[in-house]
Amino acid sequence: MEIQPELLIASMGAGYLLSEGGQASVRTLHASLPVSLKMYIGNVFNAQAGFQTQRLLHAQQRSPSGTADVTDSYAHWEHGVHIGVGADLVRGLDLGLRCYMGLSPILVDDATYFPRNRSLMLSAGYRVTGLRSPKYNRRRR
Repeated sequence: MEIQPELLIASMGAGYLLSEGGQASVRTLHASLPVSLKMYIGNVFNAQAGFQTQRLLHAQQRSPSGTADVTDSYAHWEHGVHIGVGADLVRGLDLGLRCYMGLSPILVDDATYFPRNRSLMLSAGYRVTGLRSPKYNRRRR
């Protein structure tokens, strides 16, 4: 078992149809801080679950009439949970697949829809093992 904190930059988005016809899209940029509890299945594979908080950095809407900054229309902080699977490979390479489900509504002045972020994340990372205490660098059994 292991606890793994991370700092990520994530881009999310959505597309929708306008009532007057045409399409629009919204793209958001977040700084995310997930903290995962990893349960190992053997030496390589793991199941993970945890809590994630993220800060909205920028939101942009594109429509037929042009591009607009809509950052103030969205909540600046969001919280949610994630579950997933992963593999810790040789020489510190981490691969993971997670499903994130937001728990808080993302629109500021919305009394009708209460949308929440949901995403599927494929990740690749490098484990910095040099920062650990030597007694924890042993092979997992």
